[in-house]
Amino acid sequence: MIPGVLGISSLPWYFVDYQEKLSSDPMLRWTDRLYPDGTWEANLFQFFYRTYGKLAQLLPTPFMLKGTDRQEETSAHVALREALANCLIHCNYAQQGNILVVGRRNEITMRNPGCMLISVADFYAGSRSICRNPLLQKLFMFLGNGEKAGSGADIIKKGWADNKWQQPMLSERVQPDECLMTLALSGAEEDVGKEQNDTKDGIKDGTKELSDRQLLILNMIKLDDTIKTHDLTQKTGMSQRTLMRELAALQERGILTREGGRKEGRWVIKQAAN
Repeated sequence: MIPGVLGISSLPWYFVDYQEKLSSDPMLRWTDRLYPDGTWEANLFQFFYRTYGKLAQLLPTPFMLKGTDRQEETSAHVALREALANCLIHCNYAQQGNILVVGRRNEITMRNPGCMLISVADFYAGSRSICRNPLLQKLFMFLGNGEKAGSGADIIKKGWADNKWQQPMLSERVQPDECLMTLALSGAEEDVGKEQNDTKDGIKDGTKELSDRQLLILNMIKLDDTIKTHDLTQKTGMSQRTLMRELAALQERGILTREGGRKEGRWVIKQAAN
């Protein structure tokens, strides 16, 4: 059981939740859900295998040929398992909150309580890893999942790059502390759909032309659409001047708008940038 694995006597906040949201009906909260409802042994390993089976069905990846043999599993499947294992291994189970995995037609998100023990930049570099639950990491490794040599980012990025999908986005939020991994299931140009001309300067819209800084800003706003610019500078590591310049660029292109006042307002991301 989980308490024995993590070496703590009680986990009052432990809760795992997978929600599949494939319907366009806003009144339908989910089309499928997996959570501790008493019908299965809701430990981490059962959740991992059951959830991965459901997520794998969402991957729009064709089969591959290895010689003349059909190979059903692709690098995207390997990357998906690594991302899900990371979500479970690096979670802070002693902190209030729960693990939430959401599967949609165009993206998969994985959220777990607790801030990272390394920076986001170190995660993407992949050369450094500090594990919050090393025993849990070993158990997943024995089952063939979870990377110990680094953060696993290289495996995740390769699987998505092989399919020409958007680079996976990792972000943090404080109070409550949590990490969010967003895995888009399409390329940037597909998300934009039809190309549109910006009415102001004729620049073609779409996330394909967004900088890494702008993508990071949008990801932070996805987590909290009421976030203040002061908090954005802290979370992104940008200076106030750089942040304001990037926000202005996003607003000029119609990708980002502001509703309400500076204190009580909220950010709105246009569909083209989702």
